[in-house]
This record gives sequence, structure tokens and C-alpha cells, in this order.
Amino acid sequence: MAAPVELDVEQAILDYEEARDAKRSAWKVMGRRPVEIPCFRDSFMYGILGGLGIGLGFSLATSRVGRACDVAVASFSGITITNWCYCRYEKARHALELARFKYEINAEVMNVKTTDSQIGDPDTDVIIYPKSTAK
Repeated sequence: MAAPVELDVEQAILDYEEARDAKRSAWKVMGRRPVEIPCFRDSFMYGILGGLGIGLGFSLATSRVGRACDVAVASFSGITITNWCYCRYEKARHALELARFKYEINAEVMNVKTTDSQIGDPDTDVIIYPKSTAK
């Protein structure tokens, strides 16, 4: 009788995930996967759809296919670059705003002081009473 074969399911899953990740990361732009580049996907999607729409519209309006292709490529480039720059600007502005907010919160926490006039003042003291367990 043959000895039972032991299956290492966890190792098989890890091998599969590594192979899948290696296959995904095969395409790189300047050493990075495009998925890792902020605003890359959205900018290219808007550029492709905008270039396609403008190129088709220009072709239908003028019946000049060569010039329509030129207009489509130019509009794709313009839309992609403009959208990417705007997205990166907004991302940087948001990060700066968040950093300023964190700085102000930390500064406010450091500046909080209890003065003698607040101690014992019923308007500023918060008293939390325990819940009654009696029914």
C-alpha cells in the first residue's frame, strides 16, 4: 500500500500568491508599477475617454480621418497631463492641510492649562455619575 501524500496547503497558497504578484508586477514605468503611482489610473482613464470622444466627434464633423487621429492624440495627451497635474496638486494641498491641522491640534493640546478660576466652578466642571444598578 502506498504511503499517504502530505499536502502543504498553506505553502501552495503562498506559492500561488507569489506567482500571481510576480505576474502582476511585470509591467513597470520608471521602476514602479503604475498602480502605485498616485493619480495614474484616473488620469489615463479620463485621457483615453476624452481623446476617443473628441477624435470621434472631430472625425464625424469633418470626415478627415488623419486629422481626427491627430486631434485625438493631442486631446488625450492634454487631458491626461492636465488631469494628472490637477490631481497631484489637490493631493499635495490636502496633505499640507492635514499636516497644518495636526500641528494646530498638537499646539492646542500643549497650550491647554487649567487656571485656578476653573477649579470648583460648576459651569466648567463635568461630573459623571455612575449608572444606578437598582431596578
